Amino acid sequence: MRTIKTILTILTLVTFINASGQVDLGQIPKQVKQAADSLVKSNLGTEYFTKTTYNCENSLVYINDHFSFNACSTTKTKKKRKKKNKTELQPEFYVLKYKLELLDNSKFDFEVRINKNFELKEKINLPDCANTGACKITVDSLSAIDLALKSGLAKGLGVYNDGLIFDGQTNTFQWKIKNHLKTMPDKGDMIYIDAVTGQRLVDKDEQWLRSIVH
Repeated sequence: MRTIKTILTILTLVTFINASGQVDLGQIPKQVKQAADSLVKSNLGTEYFTKTTYNCENSLVYINDHFSFNACSTTKTKKKRKKKNKTELQPEFYVLKYKLELLDNSKFDFEVRINKNFELKEKINLPDCANTGACKITVDSLSAIDLALKSGLAKGLGVYNDGLIFDGQTNTFQWKIKNHLKTMPDKGDMIYIDAVTGQRLVDKDEQWLRSIVH
């Protein structure tokens, strides 16, 4: 109960976040968004940056280890009154979510973390599309499943596309394809298909297992 009361007290007291100028609680400051956009554009280049959308609904403002606020949420503020002892919480960093749309609605979700000084907090997991052909994928989601089966992946109880990932070591997009071989517990094989060449990356073959939770 004390924890709940503490949270409610803090939420009641906090009306503004101080981040190079006051902004409504939950919103990402304009400077942060501009910094993130600039970093994304430098990686993707102008062509692919235009195919990128900012996902405000899933973006976050981190206040401390215990509090985070949706970037789209705002609080209704009353008329400002001058108070000597005004309670404010400093945001530690911001997590901006993006979606890059490539071939035939093939989508890749990624995030950019910006600290309170408007600097990159962690390396962005994005390809160098501005200077390489990494974003010129030729294999869409359904084609990846077909290529996986042709490469020898067993159908089992079903074959699924687990999504598009980016491998920073090879600067390539890859599809994660898995089959369902057994139940209780559920398990199967997972393979990776290069989204540009369509080749199966045999050295990355692995098995997956879903534990049973009672």
